[in-house]
Amino acid sequence: GLGLACEEAARIILTEREKFSIPAADSVKITNSENNFFAKRQAIFDILQNRDNSIMERFSLLAKKFSVSMNFSLQNMVDFYLQLERLDEEWTKELNNLKKFSFENRIFDNEKLQIVFEQLSVYFVFRNLTGVLLDGDYIKRIRYALMSCYILGAMFEYYGENLTEEKIIDLARMYSAEIEYAEENINALMDLEF
Repeated sequence: GLGLACEEAARIILTEREKFSIPAADSVKITNSENNFFAKRQAIFDILQNRDNSIMERFSLLAKKFSVSMNFSLQNMVDFYLQLERLDEEWTKELNNLKKFSFENRIFDNEKLQIVFEQLSVYFVFRNLTGVLLDGDYIKRIRYALMSCYILGAMFEYYGENLTEEKIIDLARMYSAEIEYAEENINALMDLEF
């Protein structure tokens, strides 16, 4: 599995303009429950990849479909992320940058970043949704994907005019390394409700 923690994987995922897709081989046999899962996952991808809507409209549609509140409090999120195990002081610095930052969600309106947020959200869904096959809980995984995009969006907005493609890739890489590769961290975030 290629994760955003790999800098080159992050570059490929976040700079790709084509919609993410994985064609299934005809020779693969799947169960009815797997077939239902793949159909539901594709419906989620269809919402997130509908470029007729802005990324915030897509996020809102997805949240509504799964009854997920998008009333995230950046300060509560930062406090929670700072309680998690951290490996890199640079990640701690990025979180601390947000402690008194007034996030206004303007970054989600940036036309140049619509595809970046699309690819991020699809990545988080693709990487984490398969756990549904074990516990059936779509809600916590959708909430996790949206929260992840939200906090990364705040980090992107913090950099304002100084935000570069390299910085976007680096922040996504750090997020993945700090969260997705620490089982305790990802479990804590999956169970979190703001």
